[in-house]
Amino acid sequence: MQWEALSRVHYLLQLKAYIDDRAKAEILSLAHSIDAEDAFRGGHSARVSNTAVRLGKSLGLSTNDLEALRIGGLVHDIGKIGIPDTILSKPGPLAPDESEIIRGHPILGEQICAPLKSFRDALPLIRSHHERMNGTGYPDGLCGEEISLIVRLLQIADICDALTSDRPYRKAVSLPRALVILYEEADRGWLDEALVSQLALVTVGTQGLAAISNRGRSRSSRVTRRSGNKSTEVLNRRGM
Repeated sequence: MQWEALSRVHYLLQLKAYIDDRAKAEILSLAHSIDAEDAFRGGHSARVSNTAVRLGKSLGLSTNDLEALRIGGLVHDIGKIGIPDTILSKPGPLAPDESEIIRGHPILGEQICAPLKSFRDALPLIRSHHERMNGTGYPDGLCGEEISLIVRLLQIADICDALTSDRPYRKAVSLPRALVILYEEADRGWLDEALVSQLALVTVGTQGLAAISNRGRSRSSRVTRRSGNKSTEVLNRRGM
């Protein structure tokens, strides 16, 4: 009887692992389909995942953190499955109620992925990738070190890819221009400046980093006197 009980426990554990693997595959497939069905977002999550892992490797992060970045990048926007295409693809400004719907996607994404053990380490990235260093982000208003390193890293990879891709409401900008905008957002207190510099170092090299950083600083006094440039204003309404 004891052997039969152990055999049954082993079978149930194998079954649970199989179900988890199948569910994980379905969620990853769903996340891919969200990008694939949008002509403007095609490949966004995969690119964010790859960039985030590349950044993580450059910082010497652990294997577990790199895997969390890989998975988190792939599924960070899965909560957008609950947002109507009319909002996601709207070419003009969003109404307040539409913006509120957009702001709900991190929580929905976390709820979708939370039941699976294999997504456990990625949950903070899904929920918190729209937080800001100064506490003005969403959904929880986290501030500074309350936002984990890997979340801050994913944020920057996400925003950079969004800026350098066409969207229904604006055209893509060049990588150097995107990096300048990221520095401007760091000046506003939204992003981790050290990680913006790391992205610039990885993508454009030492000389490019110095030039872009200086250019961003030269613009910062003008930026702080206004509500923000067009690209970042629209991006923040859309939640990437």
